[in-house]
Amino acid sequence: MMNSYNWCKPSPNKKVGSVPLETHFQAFDSDVMVAIFPKCGTTWLKALTFSTLYRTQYARDEYPLLNFAPHQLVRFLEYDVYWNNPSPGL
Repeated sequence: MMNSYNWCKPSPNKKVGSVPLETHFQAFDSDVMVAIFPKCGTTWLKALTFSTLYRTQYARDEYPLLNFAPHQLVRFLEYDVYWNNPSPGL
């Protein structure tokens, strides 16, 4: 059986981002979680998710996806949030 750490390979110590996420993450009713296998359309899915959630909040010529990559707008919890701070207080 595959455990939750097998897919996360940012460094030789694979548990650095995943364990704090599993230990400290507190979900809220307004949270949106996007789950996808790596290399299976992650960039496209992040762009689609951002566009759906924020479709009315920006003018067409000021839309963030025109200037930023989807990975900058929709963060990876394991890498970007919990990597350096196991309890970021989100």
